[in-house]
Order: sequence, then structure tokens, then C-alpha cells
Amino acid sequence: MGWNHRVIRHVLVDETSWLAIHEVYYDDNDKPDSCTKEPIQMVSNDLNEMEWTVDKIKEALEKPIIDYSYFEELENKGANEK
Repeated sequence: MGWNHRVIRHVLVDETSWLAIHEVYYDDNDKPDSCTKEPIQMVSNDLNEMEWTVDKIKEALEKPIIDYSYFEELENKGANEK
């Protein structure tokens, strides 16, 4: 699958949360295996490219939300295996 945009939930220490759009990357079994550290930004030199991004964001809103902690756990697991 490669990658797509997804909604990621970030939970703060006080357990409040916020949502952001990130690029999510998938392994060979189409399981999410990483995401961008920072949410995407809507900046473009080309209106068509921006429209494409908006369409992909709309698709992301139709998919289940992923907790950012999922990726942190994968990262910690990978670090422990080294």
C-alpha cells in the first residue's frame, strides 16, 4: 500500500487529546508501521496538488483513528530488539 493520510490521536499527560492528520506508512502486510512525527501542513505552490491533498484528507476522515501511542510502542519495540 505504501502510505496515506490518517487521523492520529495524540494524548497528553493530563489525558486530554487532540487530533491531527499525519502521513502513515505501511509494512508489506498493509499494517501501519510508522508515521510522520509532525502533522502535515497545507502548503503548496500548485492548486491541483493542494486539491489532491484535501481529497486524501477527506479519505482519512472516513478511516478509523489511530492512537499515536501505537507508533510509539512499535518504535520502542524496535529499539528493544536492537
